[in-house]
Amino acid sequence: MKSKFLKIFIFLIFLNVRKGQTYSEVDLELFKYKNFSEVRKNWLSQEKSKEIELEKGKGKDLIKFPLNFMEVEDRCYWDKFVSLDLSNFEKFIIEVKSENPSLTTNCTIYFESIGGWYRYSFSIDKDNWKKIIIPKSKFKIEGNPSGWNNIKRIRISFWKTNHGQTNVYLRSLKGIISDSQIGIVFCDTAIKKGLYRPNDINRYFSDMADIFEKIGIEYRTLNQSEIDNKLKILIFPYNPVITDQEIEKIKRFVEKDGKIIIFYSPNPEIYKILGIENTIYKKESYIGEFDSVKFDRKVVEGLPEKIKQSSWNAIIPEKINENSKIVGFWIDSEGKSTGLPSAIISDNGFYFSHVLLNKYEGQQMIVSLILHFLPEKKEEIISSIIKNAGKLSGFENFEETKKFIEKKLRELPIRKANGIKSFLNLAMKNYREIKDNYKKYSIEDLFLIKQELEKNLKKAYFSSFKGKENEFRAVWCHSPFGIGGVFWEESIKKLKENNFNAIFPNMLRGGIAYYNSEILPIAQEVKIKGDQIEQCLSACKKYGIECHIWKVNWNLFNAPIDFIEKLREEKRLQVSKEGKEILWLCPSNQINFQLEFESMIEIVKKYNIDGIHFDYIRYPDSNFCYCENCKKRFEQEYNVKIEKWPEDVIIGDYKELYKIWRQELITKLVREVSKEAKRIKPNIKISAAVFPEYPNCKENLGQDWKLWIENGYIDFVCPMNYTDSNSKFKNYLINQNEIIKKKIPFYPGIGAYILSPEDIVRQIEILRQIGIEGFILFDYNFQLFRNLDYFGIGITGKD
Repeated sequence: MKSKFLKIFIFLIFLNVRKGQTYSEVDLELFKYKNFSEVRKNWLSQEKSKEIELEKGKGKDLIKFPLNFMEVEDRCYWDKFVSLDLSNFEKFIIEVKSENPSLTTNCTIYFESIGGWYRYSFSIDKDNWKKIIIPKSKFKIEGNPSGWNNIKRIRISFWKTNHGQTNVYLRSLKGIISDSQIGIVFCDTAIKKGLYRPNDINRYFSDMADIFEKIGIEYRTLNQSEIDNKLKILIFPYNPVITDQEIEKIKRFVEKDGKIIIFYSPNPEIYKILGIENTIYKKESYIGEFDSVKFDRKVVEGLPEKIKQSSWNAIIPEKINENSKIVGFWIDSEGKSTGLPSAIISDNGFYFSHVLLNKYEGQQMIVSLILHFLPEKKEEIISSIIKNAGKLSGFENFEETKKFIEKKLRELPIRKANGIKSFLNLAMKNYREIKDNYKKYSIEDLFLIKQELEKNLKKAYFSSFKGKENEFRAVWCHSPFGIGGVFWEESIKKLKENNFNAIFPNMLRGGIAYYNSEILPIAQEVKIKGDQIEQCLSACKKYGIECHIWKVNWNLFNAPIDFIEKLREEKRLQVSKEGKEILWLCPSNQINFQLEFESMIEIVKKYNIDGIHFDYIRYPDSNFCYCENCKKRFEQEYNVKIEKWPEDVIIGDYKELYKIWRQELITKLVREVSKEAKRIKPNIKISAAVFPEYPNCKENLGQDWKLWIENGYIDFVCPMNYTDSNSKFKNYLINQNEIIKKKIPFYPGIGAYILSPEDIVRQIEILRQIGIEGFILFDYNFQLFRNLDYFGIGITGKD
């Protein structure tokens, strides 16, 4: 017995656990190496990366990563082989420093599990130590990792953005273990089975975690295949596949008085647990049918009156038993009840008939449900709400936000500054009220004051940014039907009111059209909802908004199954170097080229549009394409015979020539479309959404957008500078400025889908400081639509 306790004690000392109220910090890497030889045995340099070095820091050892970007093609990276169970960790902390942050704007930490990787990208934006805190929910997935409980390797990668040489230092790698009784369940089962798109599963899982982060409530994350009966609440944000074995685990969890909160699950056994006897799947029968959810607040204290959803379908509870109650109904965009239940509560949990699309309004719903099932947590949760009230994105607390606004006010004319101060004073009054008197408020009242505080604070914050004249301001709209629950007329009008001047709606892809096409298969929805280019363009003409039709090139996302089968039979799909097929058209196939060319020119001929816009104008990655047609065409065009296919063009004598050939296949489409479109309509604008890092995209993806600029194939370019790091965003712009050299305008893409409105305006301010004359936001969805008015009172307003 003594030996067992001694082992536990030594283990805790080794891990250096520091206990807090609800979490523990654990050192995952202690950096205790005796000499260079030992550190290099642990951290193995890969490819052309230099060997790692050991340095003695003040009170702590450091490891130094030498980055020789003059010699490597893509990145410098190092691996450490481990055997770790990280399933109980909720966050990771990295402490890093770079001698030249301009060369380290794109860094990635990976954790490898059998079958794949978990990865997170970050940047180093200053030359002193930076602490990066990464929630597990923010990690992306590569491949099909078996689980966080089986981590075999840690990899640190620094991606090349420019030529140069520098050093990066790492002194801390920690994990945070949460003691929370609330778990957010990730649907690893669906990903392992390859049945659903991992991006959607990851998105809604991450959105749910964001709600907890915003309010400051501790939580745990866990894989669906590893359901933990020690928790008290399990939240399933989007779990489209649940196995019989997992259903049994959930049943046992509920039998032990656990509660489940389920969003949009197709599994009938889940419904039975919640007292739902039957459901029906229903698509919206008219635009805006599933616009909002109105709640019955008598059953669950603190539920919001309603939340905006803009859903496109739902799994409707059709029959419930006596132990369950309807607590929400679907309301359409006209404010009328559809009579369709949207939310059910029972002794075992809560069911919501679609995924949660509105994180901001969803906060109150989630908090009220947690307090309904865990009333003993009320004091702790209210304390977190108070602490985080008035905390805008990018700031630690209300006081820090207030100081930022006050500093910006000093740069404004006195009259305008005084008007903004009135909003700031109201926010300060709200803040004092919520801090001093919260004990007398209900959850509903608390959220009302919190929302009033944040509304006034945001008005002050956004108004403090200056407007600018003669600027290109655009949005990409990924949905060909526009914003859910909002007609094209209303969404275009909203752009005009807030001084935007262009929209890029995604109206066609590699194998589908959302208009009356004679070239591509037409989406079934067009029969019901009509020609979407016609509707969008009509609204654009009415309000004076430029309409640039966006084409997703080569990619066959959402293409009809019979069309894909035809392509497969004709061997027109891309193939990886391992022989794996992917649903992309192969650019070497002349019929595919004609399909892409003719579909884009069809748009130019049929509609009076302002521009045509290329996207996905590349290969998926360096692993494609190596089909038989590529081999045949390459041999013919260069009059060579490839003995070892595809090895000879990947690592052999023809490697560089094959890269050039791939680049030309992509460039050919841009060149020919541009030439023909200009012949038909000389004033039409040709543009492209491109990867931000050149020449990496040229080498790996065949996307040589610098050549397109130099040869006059495009009129402006939109690098997709999607990052939540302002320093990385700035470095992207500086490097792109050097490449483009003002030969054509460039309008950087800002990742509105990963940024708060507060972050978006800061990035717009950065690009203006550099002298860039416009921007384009991705994506024009309901969240951006709802927040456009904030831009109109400041950054896109008329001073």
